[in-house]
Amino acid sequence: MPKKRSRRPSQETVKKGKDSVEEILPTLQEEKKGKTFRKLSWEVMLMNATCKMFRRGLREYKEYEFAAALTRTDKERADTMQADKKYRHLTFGISRFKSSQDRFPWKGIRITQKRPEWRTQEEIKQLRRILLSLPSYLGYSINLQLMLAKVIRFERFGRRRVILRLGDPGYSFYFIYSGSVAITKDKDGSSAFIDSEPIILRRGVAFGEVALIQGSHRNATVVCMEDTELLAVDKEDFFANKLDVEQAKELKYRCDFFRSHALFASWSDQLIENVGGICKTEEYHHGQAIIDDSSAMASITFVTKGSCEMFRLVKLINCPSYHKWINQHMDQYQPTPAKSDPSMYCST
Repeated sequence: MPKKRSRRPSQETVKKGKDSVEEILPTLQEEKKGKTFRKLSWEVMLMNATCKMFRRGLREYKEYEFAAALTRTDKERADTMQADKKYRHLTFGISRFKSSQDRFPWKGIRITQKRPEWRTQEEIKQLRRILLSLPSYLGYSINLQLMLAKVIRFERFGRRRVILRLGDPGYSFYFIYSGSVAITKDKDGSSAFIDSEPIILRRGVAFGEVALIQGSHRNATVVCMEDTELLAVDKEDFFANKLDVEQAKELKYRCDFFRSHALFASWSDQLIENVGGICKTEEYHHGQAIIDDSSAMASITFVTKGSCEMFRLVKLINCPSYHKWINQHMDQYQPTPAKSDPSMYCST
């Protein structure tokens, strides 16, 4: 009978197998670690490239966007809060990947991060074009607009952040670019979230200028009601760049104009200075409409230089002469029957 071979390996073979496994195992572990590290590195580089691509796309889009002058409605705010709850499980913030028309563009933020003396004339003009969407900024002359664009800086605050506190000295004044703030008489601003109808300031409004110019203390507290973007002008930059001198120069120009006008001949110097302090100087180009509807005007406009034309909108629906003129011109364009067509002259 043939001998059956034992399937069990010999002790020597088992020993050799154990030695070879012990030699190969560290190598396999190192290779596995290397593959894991390379895979992780590749994923990190891929994520970084994707983020850069998104940021570059959003940055280029924001450079061409026009800032909307309208504030967000309550429905839009509710939709934003609902979206934030929806994406709460994500490990990264989606705010950097959102684009909104009422947000301050990235180009403007980069310019405002520079010191005033480091900003070029082209950057100052670009920043001025961005700020022209704010009604309070439009209240300044072109020279003051350029000077403000040179010293202005960007800030973003969250809800319940106190911007100005009652009794503090006035070191800065602000333009609201997006969001809203409330004015209160308590120092912590908590009453703004309790009152049923608090005093709210929204996009395009400026506050804090009087305390900065006069060197007085704050007479109220200003607190953020939501995420708010502000453009601040500091007292040091305001006086170092002689914005107060330019402002006084323009005030003198307006007061001199009112003194030379016959309508204000009987007014005192104090009244003329009061009027000159609350009015603003605006410049219009050829062909640009100054007033669309004079019946809805809430102010008086004086032309200090140049000339303008006035047009009156007249409703001609109930005018008999207008209908007569229309009928006369319609008769001229009525087609006459062609003589070559005998069907036009047949009688029935």
